[in-house]
Amino acid sequence: MLPLESVVCGVYLDFVRRVTSEPRFLANIRHPEAGWKVSRSELRMFLGEKATMQCFIRACQLMGLAVHWVSKKSVLIRRDPIEAFRQLLAPGGDGEYCISLDDARLFEASTGLRIVDLAGRLGLRVRITN
Repeated sequence: MLPLESVVCGVYLDFVRRVTSEPRFLANIRHPEAGWKVSRSELRMFLGEKATMQCFIRACQLMGLAVHWVSKKSVLIRRDPIEAFRQLLAPGGDGEYCISLDDARLFEASTGLRIVDLAGRLGLRVRITN
């Protein structure tokens, strides 16, 4: 798991907000529910050459957006907090999953959903770690 400081810096979160508010990132202009498409080159154009897709993906997931690779260089982002929650979880052994306390707090604040409720709804054992 990446350290919170490198993932959740305001630059990535701001870019996620920009992507979800600008029509040019829509995957299908006629069907906005299809989500948004972002390429590695677009990410670097807006955030600089050192921007990483991995940090961008993590920021999306923390904001309740599920991410799917559509090619080697681009991702499709959809508003799907349940799938984003699944993507955030790390295997913890003995059939349980882990999520850091910081990630859990940010996810809950961004989506308005409680980790405990989601885990129960999905039938998962989730441990919140430091």
